[in-house]
Amino acid sequence: MAQTVGFVGLGLMGTAMSRNLIAAGFPVVGHDVRAEQVQALVAGGGKAAASAAEVAKQADAVITALPSAAIVESSLLGPQGVAEGARPGLVAIEMSTVAPETSRALCRRLADRGIPMLDAPVSGASGMVARRDCIIMVGGDRAVFDRCRPILDALSRKTFHIGPSGAGAQLKLVTNLIMGVNSLVTAEGLALGMKAGLDPRLMMEVLRESAAGSRMLEVRGALMVDRQYEAQMKIEMFLKDISLILENGQQLKMPLPLTAVMQQMFTAAYNEGRGLQEMAAVVETYRQQGGIPDTP
Repeated sequence: MAQTVGFVGLGLMGTAMSRNLIAAGFPVVGHDVRAEQVQALVAGGGKAAASAAEVAKQADAVITALPSAAIVESSLLGPQGVAEGARPGLVAIEMSTVAPETSRALCRRLADRGIPMLDAPVSGASGMVARRDCIIMVGGDRAVFDRCRPILDALSRKTFHIGPSGAGAQLKLVTNLIMGVNSLVTAEGLALGMKAGLDPRLMMEVLRESAAGSRMLEVRGALMVDRQYEAQMKIEMFLKDISLILENGQQLKMPLPLTAVMQQMFTAAYNEGRGLQEMAAVVETYRQQGGIPDTP
């Protein structure tokens, strides 16, 4: 019988993952502070829980996919949190983007309560997660990873065990740095071509076949050209990730000049009122600053 999987956090990522697990035959129970998200889970074949503790009482593994470290900590260790309701043998799978030291601290505190934890962030926007066109990078005990492998494999096209606690979270910051800079330079290049009068769709056709081709060109370049900014990764959320990357660089005494420039451009986009839009909308900041005509 398949393991019952709990979800705490049914946002863009949690909803996409819960649907994939239900489709793969896993019983799923979930909680979110927004009732409509829980109702959507139930409509899709899952079960509702009134709190994170109630999720933990019914699950063999609980996945957290939440917007900030403070919310993760409260959901796992606070009143009515996962630790409060955990039954024997429960595993916590923490999939939020948080600092590596946060992951290690949560792992230690949960271990004190008899609950093993994996840090298992996902690389892929919510649309990619919905298609299982994503990877999962996992830090934590290898035996616990092997035990949870069927769940993780049902969520991704490939799963990697990176190393001890915090290793998955560290690699997620590296991944987001490279993904973000790649998305930003795609916007900058397309804006330069548009400013010079080139046809955006023809540019995309050529760039796909050129040495500049990349996954982010495919995913976000198309959104930029079509000016479609329904969020897969919100700008306000990515700014949080950029802060984590810069803090990580400071702790490791590692210069990250491109990340600093990236922060400035996404902050400018945020201040234009684009915080809830897909991060591809940063191209509109280039259009505005470059005086590019506002044509479709």
